[in-house]
Amino acid sequence: MKLGAYVILKDKQFYRYDMKILGSIDKLTDLKSKFDLLHIKDLDLDRGKLKNLDVYDKITYYMHAQVEISKEIDEMRKLIEINVRLVGIPGVITDSKKYKAIKINSIQDLNYGIRDVIIEDPSLVDLIDKNYRIFTLGFIHNKAFLSIIKDIKI
Repeated sequence: MKLGAYVILKDKQFYRYDMKILGSIDKLTDLKSKFDLLHIKDLDLDRGKLKNLDVYDKITYYMHAQVEISKEIDEMRKLIEINVRLVGIPGVITDSKKYKAIKINSIQDLNYGIRDVIIEDPSLVDLIDKNYRIFTLGFIHNKAFLSIIKDIKI
């Protein structure tokens, strides 16, 4: 089974989901041996500021990265250019072609035509059609293509 790591990014520093500091990009290079993907919640990007483009550029040299988009901005195309996967949030997505994944809370959110689906609710696993790739967030499931771990340690 493939594993991903959930991190929060703010001012070029990485944090765990509980906001305990992990450090800068140099500290995260150790994750490449344990995880296939870095799932990022960028607090600066949530405020409409792409302050961490250099950080994303470094990450994509050694592992796959995806970032949640809770507010669309023009600079999102720069993330796509350096191979960062964009994760859409239902209600925010204006052009589904930009996104590689969608984070859903209910089965009704699967109307964007995006193949990779991220879920935090284990009860949704069996409701999702086999045409989708399931990414679980915060739990491990045998039907998941990839499970994203929130409680990571470096």
